[in-house]
Amino acid sequence: MNKRSPYKKLYRRWLILQARNKRDQIIGLNKKMEMHIRWMAILFFFGIMTIAIIGIPTLLSWIQISRIYIIWVIIFSLIPYRMLPQIYSVRKELKILLAVCALGPVITALILLINFAVVLNVSDEKYKVESYTVFYDDHLIEVNLENNIFENQTEIRRFSTDKFPFEPDSAAYLIKTGLFGFKIATHPRLIELKND
Repeated sequence: MNKRSPYKKLYRRWLILQARNKRDQIIGLNKKMEMHIRWMAILFFFGIMTIAIIGIPTLLSWIQISRIYIIWVIIFSLIPYRMLPQIYSVRKELKILLAVCALGPVITALILLINFAVVLNVSDEKYKVESYTVFYDDHLIEVNLENNIFENQTEIRRFSTDKFPFEPDSAAYLIKTGLFGFKIATHPRLIELKND
């Protein structure tokens, strides 16, 4: 019997234990990464849905909302890894993915939501209807207002023909100014044309 054979067996056992430990570490890291990616997906969809819902009455174009989003993505991309290790705890490579898919949409949504919720000034404004188009299949009427007001916000210029089955003279909105200075148009209504 060789004198080295007990050491070989111990060395093999040690190698097997090391391989198992390494495998368990990789599996644990993969599970942690999957959890982080799952949270990123949830935050992404929460942010995008909130932006879509709150962005319609907010009198900003989608390009302006996209700029807010891009600014926050750049800000979060520039934060060093050492400053926020708990956010970037899995891998440094996930930093861009986290900024683009989770933090950017959520912060943009929160800005729009706070602006929508905290109102500083409210006024009731009327705008003359210059022309309108009726979509009979969709039961919608889309109005074009004086001086091309709300030209980029087609969603707030559309009304249901079931609610407003008459020829419009003007459209009235409750215009609110939010905390960040973005205007919000709520309570849209059409005023009937009086034929005298």
